Amino acid sequence: MLHPALHWVALVFQRKPGPALLALAILPLATALAGQNGISEESLAAEKCVTAESFLTQRLFLWQKRLKLEDWTITFKLVRTGELKPKTLGNIHWDSDLKRANMSILNPADYKLGFPEALKDMEYTVVHELVHLQLSSLPRSEASRSAEERAVNTMTEALLNLDRRP
Repeated sequence: MLHPALHWVALVFQRKPGPALLALAILPLATALAGQNGISEESLAAEKCVTAESFLTQRLFLWQKRLKLEDWTITFKLVRTGELKPKTLGNIHWDSDLKRANMSILNPADYKLGFPEALKDMEYTVVHELVHLQLSSLPRSEASRSAEERAVNTMTEALLNLDRRP
């Protein structure tokens, strides 16, 4: 059960993402209110995870549709730093025959950024991994990995810049 000070955040995410991101500017106030009401750090971290999962579920649905991956079953889970390769914020594993993919995304508890910025970065990870999935039918080799990564980063930034423009 979400604390009343953070409950509105989850509700906003179920509507439109633009207002949701703007509403997150108020999250520090909600966090302060939660602290005044005796909410523990663990409880606040759990509520941030719930909020992030709600946000990412909505954004995954949107980006899956935009990238024409609706015929795939794609899931994600929030994971701690130790469950990812060093210097990564997420990954994706897929089965092309079954059209299933599982994404791991860094847990907000492991971000050094503020929560609104962490959510934007987690969305970046979602789009980044979906672009990898979209390119999964192309031939891959160790030699092409760094070129693919650069291309995926460029496409991800372009897509998000278009999405976030006023």
